Parts: sequence; C-alpha cells; structure tokens
Amino acid sequence: MIRSLKAELYFLLGRILYRRRLYKTAATRFECGLRLRPQNLSALCHLGLCHYKLLEYHLALAAFDRALQAAPVYAYAHAWIGISLVHVERFREGADAINRAIRINPKYGEDPIYLKYLGTAYQTLGQSEEAYETLRKANDLRPNDAETMYWLGRTLISLQRYEEAERPLRKASALEPDNYHAHAELGRALYGLQRWDESVAEFTEANRLQPEWIDGHVNLGMAYREQKDFTRAIDELKKASALQPNDAETYRQIAVTYADAALWEESLEASKNLVQLNPNDEISYASLSAAYHALERYQESADACADALKINPNCVWALEGMGYAYGNLDRYKDEVEVLRRAIEIKPDTPYTHAWLAQAYADLNDQKAAYEELSALAKLDPSMAKETEVLVKEKLKGPSLDEQLTRS
Repeated sequence: MIRSLKAELYFLLGRILYRRRLYKTAATRFECGLRLRPQNLSALCHLGLCHYKLLEYHLALAAFDRALQAAPVYAYAHAWIGISLVHVERFREGADAINRAIRINPKYGEDPIYLKYLGTAYQTLGQSEEAYETLRKANDLRPNDAETMYWLGRTLISLQRYEEAERPLRKASALEPDNYHAHAELGRALYGLQRWDESVAEFTEANRLQPEWIDGHVNLGMAYREQKDFTRAIDELKKASALQPNDAETYRQIAVTYADAALWEESLEASKNLVQLNPNDEISYASLSAAYHALERYQESADACADALKINPNCVWALEGMGYAYGNLDRYKDEVEVLRRAIEIKPDTPYTHAWLAQAYADLNDQKAAYEELSALAKLDPSMAKETEVLVKEKLKGPSLDEQLTRS
C-alpha cells in the first residue's frame, strides 16, 4: 500500500512539473514512480512526452514502447510512437504506427495533430495524393497551424498545383515570419506560377533568415536565371557551391545557367565537374554533350552521349544527341541508326522524325525521307512542312502533299 502511495506521489509531482514545462525534472519523477509501479500506462506515456518535449526522440520511443508492452492495443502509445518515428525520419514506420492507432480507435483519425504527422510522413515518402487528403483534413480541423499549412503547400507543389499551394504557404509564412522554409516553399510555388519577381523576393527573404542554407542559394539562382539575370544567378549558385563544394545539383544548375547565357566554355567546365561528382547518372552527361555540341566539338558530344548510353542503353535524349552529332560529322548512316533506335523507344517525338527525315535525305534515300515526313505530318503538320523544305534542298522529288496523296 505504501509502495503504491509513493508511486502515485511521484506521478502527481511529475504531472505538475510537466504542466509547468519542467520536462527534465518531470521525467525524473516519473522514472522514480515507475520503479515502484512499472506498468502504469499514464506515467509511461507522460515519460515519453517529457522526452519528446526535450527532443530526446529515441528515449521517447523507448517509453512509449514500454507502454505497449503493458497494453499492446493502447492507441495513444501507437500514435506517439508514430510521431516520434517521423521526427527521427523513419517515415514508413511512423505512418504505419499512426494508422494502427487510427484502426484501434478511429477518433485518432479526427485529431489534427496525428493527421499532420501522418500527412508529413506520406509526403516525405512520395505519396502525395494521400498526403494531400490527410493534410487537407488536418488543416480543416485546425486552420491556423503554420506547420500543417507548410506541409499542405509543399504537397500541393509536388502535385504541381502551384496556385492552390500559394494560399497556405502565404499564411504559414505570415504566422511564422522567421521560418525560412516557409518562405522558400512560397518562393517555389511562385516560381511554378512563373511569377519570377515575387519568387526572387521570397527566396531572398529565406536566404536572409538562413544565409548558410545551400538550397536557398540554388533556388534564388534559378529564379534569377528565369529573369535572365545571369550574373546574379551565377553569384548565388557559386555561394551554394562554396557552402558545399561537392554538391552535384549545384554544378548542374551552374552548367545550365552558363548554357542559357551562351557561355559555353564555362558551361563545359561546370559540366565536367558535374560528371566527376556524379559519373553514374546519365543526366549528368546531358549538359556536357550540349556544351561540346555548341562549341562544335561534335565527336566529344557524341562520346558524352555514348557514356550516358553505357548507363542506360534506352536513354532517348542520348540517342537523339548522338544522332545530331553524327549528322554534323557527316556520319549519316550512324545518324539514321541511332535516331531509329530513339523512335523505337519513343515514337511520338516530332523533332526526332524531322532529324531522321533529313538524315535519309543526306543519304539520298528519297523514299525513306518522305516516309518519315509522312509520320511527322501525323504528329506535327507544321513541323512537317518546315522539314520538307530542308529535305527538298538535299534531294529532288515530289512534295509531301503529293506523297501523302499517293499513299
């Protein structure tokens, strides 16, 4: 009896200290009481909450797990295990735990806190549709929670619903004006809406709040690039590179920006750095091939495409780029071969048929050239007419209309 009374006294002190936000001291009192009554569910969950408030998520998980050992179908413990798992980036397990709590007690599916973390887990796992439905419901239940609105906006961006994303993200950044993530996501929504000036303003604010954040400088650099302000774009991207010198995505954006500015030598150097950092990604070779091509170094352009094809033999852009390079090297048979492979993989790309028609014309294969023009006319009649002019410059024969009439 005395043992039980002492335990209850510790639990009472723990709850008082918890309400006063003295979480460390409260945790100590709950531990003392649990030595006397180790299976008290309320105390175990309060202990877990103390550790959660102290950001000691692994200790929180241990406490909630002790509660489940005492009562395996205790929904509250499952729910807080799920929330704690989300915080330690174990998103699949976190979502599963929260869903278990909802199955045990459906009222947890009507609580905005649990829904917020379930939606966060879904979004991080790439389940954007499930995330949207869950976060929308959480936002309806608790409309002024900045974190919920942030994740809802982020989810809508992933669904490319930029106009809808703007509203919750504006509210989130207004409620928490020092939250650089909220400003950055609002900038992304505005970027998706092609409102470049407003996008630059939000990215700039995010960078002011957190100047050491690499993504902030990359975002701002990309927005400046859309404004054709290439000098500022490169400055921001170089700031990102200085913060994290081995980040491949930064070099990719630098290469693209130099290419948009027609500074091909600089784009080439950035592309070489990108390939060194990310040699097993076929996309890394795209800017390298483009830079070589713009510098009229066609064999090296074709070689870059060949490297991409070693990684992915069905890489359509590499087949197309190689064909274009071969055309400039007067290797028309090779051009035909790779362009035909590209069309086999992706038959509905108009410009590939246009290039192939011209390659056949370079080989003086009139029949094959007009067959490609006929295929192109079904996809893009205007491009077919333009390509016919180029084909007729290389060979003489009946017009496209005449060929179509005969067929």
